[in-house]
Amino acid sequence: MNSRKLPLVLLATGIALAGCTTTTQQQTRTAVPDVLPSGKEGNRILDSRMRNDLSYIEGLQSRIKALNDKGIPVEDYNLSRAQCWLSFGLEEYHENDRTGIIETALTESANIIGALEQAREPEATKSPVATSEILREDLWARLKALQTSPWRSCASAATGCLEVILNEAGHEYRETGWRHARGTIAEAERMVAEAESRTAACAQPPPQPVAVASTDDDRDGVPNNDDRCPNTPPPARVDATGCVLTDEIKLPGVNFDTDRASLKAQSFAVLDGAVATLKLNPDLRIEVAGHTDNRASDAHNLDLSQRRAETVRGYLQEHGASNVLGAKGYGESSPLDTNDTVAGRAANRRVVLKILKE
Repeated sequence: MNSRKLPLVLLATGIALAGCTTTTQQQTRTAVPDVLPSGKEGNRILDSRMRNDLSYIEGLQSRIKALNDKGIPVEDYNLSRAQCWLSFGLEEYHENDRTGIIETALTESANIIGALEQAREPEATKSPVATSEILREDLWARLKALQTSPWRSCASAATGCLEVILNEAGHEYRETGWRHARGTIAEAERMVAEAESRTAACAQPPPQPVAVASTDDDRDGVPNNDDRCPNTPPPARVDATGCVLTDEIKLPGVNFDTDRASLKAQSFAVLDGAVATLKLNPDLRIEVAGHTDNRASDAHNLDLSQRRAETVRGYLQEHGASNVLGAKGYGESSPLDTNDTVAGRAANRRVVLKILKE
């Protein structure tokens, strides 16, 4: 039995001993969709039946992967909905939930997957689902605004998963109260803020690159730098703020969630500026380079830096920077500072754009 659900079971037992005929748990139970191979949840007691259930869940996961293989992005709104409902159902399965939420979550995921496989728009979830309830009406209202925003595509994954998270919080609250739900509510608060930040950034006009002006002071009909500064070389490549480019373009402010490759909301404005710079210099050939500090194994750091570099490359390419040619993780191999201090480790964790030589 799941220890997280123990207080509710003890409460129900106490009521029954007192002579009551209906417990709170029974009052809140809902019809269980018959979607798992084990059938009704009371059959979920043998290892063989549970293996069959998990095989069914893995089959749904394989179908999501197949949709991605066919070109639907991982962060697509509906594919994210399908994944988050599936992950929620699997989590509750491992916790041996017997309220019907497992089957409800898996049914939502399967319906979305089926629609995408047939190239149809999936139906909206009827929220809250039967075993959940509405907590934080303000977050639900903000979710609705995100779902109907013309800039929803800028925060597809967060918006798609937010409804699942809010249903999860309401389910947890209905099980054992606020203490159980508060962590999920905190996750929903973070997620809605991130989604709103992304959509707000998309709604702003694109950054305007700053070009170096050229004049024709000697009236020879050829504007060039020598007209103003005869002893200086031709104009150098510059970024969107007018600063001269050298070997790499730094991306201060591009940060990721801890030990993950997902960008934090404040990163998008910096990356939009980088896109403007790359469009201003279309002849540049760029490699996105990821670096970490040394607080994990070499293999872990190489993998993490590679995934972060690929995330940045994907963002730049999706926003029109066609001269980004590759992404490479360098792990902890090229520190800028000591790894013995917090500030030094922060400096070493970075993604930069390397300007490749011709």
